[in-house]
Amino acid sequence: AALFQRILLVRVGEDEWLKIPPPSRTALLPWKEQLVMVVSLALGLLNLRAHGLDSIVVIEAIIVAYSGLFLWRLPKTPYLHWWSTSLVIFISVTVLHSLVTKAMLNDGFYWLLLVPTTRLLVLGLLWGGVITGVVGVAGVAVLVWAPPPGGGNATVAVGINAGLTYVFIWALSHAYEARRHQMVARLQTVAAQDPLTGLYNRLYLEDVFAQLCQSQPQHAFTLVLLDIDHFKQINDNHGHEVGDQVLRLLSQMLRSATREQDWV
Repeated sequence: AALFQRILLVRVGEDEWLKIPPPSRTALLPWKEQLVMVVSLALGLLNLRAHGLDSIVVIEAIIVAYSGLFLWRLPKTPYLHWWSTSLVIFISVTVLHSLVTKAMLNDGFYWLLLVPTTRLLVLGLLWGGVITGVVGVAGVAVLVWAPPPGGGNATVAVGINAGLTYVFIWALSHAYEARRHQMVARLQTVAAQDPLTGLYNRLYLEDVFAQLCQSQPQHAFTLVLLDIDHFKQINDNHGHEVGDQVLRLLSQMLRSATREQDWV
């Protein structure tokens, strides 16, 4: 056994709540934004060539500019969720706009089918599900009641088939994202916590400390380092099971003496 057991604690201000963004989502954000920029730029150029400078071209140019600004602010901003939510809502409104104005002719519905997968992946189950539901209802309603490019009206059967297709893709995307979320949470727990005490390990707390220094430089916080003296003597004189009990008891005392927004 080691001569001592070292424990790290990161403590933030009394009235502050600082959250570290989930690495599984933040790691994908640069790739997502680059993909959005490339696709929006390509569609904008195609629509500009086919229809001239109309509203959909202007909207796609705004999406390209917003994505570029998002990429620039990505390493610095602590408000990743709001940046992502704003972009998702803007793109969703663009898809609905294309359905209403027939800017994409009959292709708008195909873009609508991408909403469940992308929204759940970017925003998670709660907000991704809310936006997916709202956009789906509005999109199917527009598809049924807005006149098609060739004139006439879509039938109720078309609306039912479109709605069922949308719900089916939504259900599959929700099941996949829920399973992925459970697996990521389990892996993060295994990688971040000590199995004996349930406390965060040193590697995880050093990562928390680094992210706090980078994303929250204006907030005050405290880093505490504790040592258990003569821990080897406890193991030698009373056995390793007693030493494990000492570690568990100390861990419980630390958790009871700290707040929910502290990392121990």
